[in-house]
Amino acid sequence: MPDKKILDKIINAILQVIIPDKIILFGSQARGEAKHDSDYDILVIKSGVEHRRKTAQEIHKKLVGTSTNVDIIIETPERLEKYKDIADYIYKSILDEGIVIYG
Repeated sequence: MPDKKILDKIINAILQVIIPDKIILFGSQARGEAKHDSDYDILVIKSGVEHRRKTAQEIHKKLVGTSTNVDIIIETPERLEKYKDIADYIYKSILDEGIVIYG
């Protein structure tokens, strides 16, 4: 089970940078297979976001010093819809196994 305090830190860091449409936790934390050193995999969905990588970097800066290991993907609903069924993309598994933690 993911640590609620850590999830709250992650959500607060994201909200300091953008107001997302939805935030999804995925990976081992969502599947209940996390170990003590597992990171938190997060998909942030935001309409109209233009600089996805830069936005993710800004969120990471907000988490510096929190000892929280997070991988963040920023995506638009349009791109998510376009790529969600393509096997080579991670979006299908995120949508299948992910847990909505905001939105």
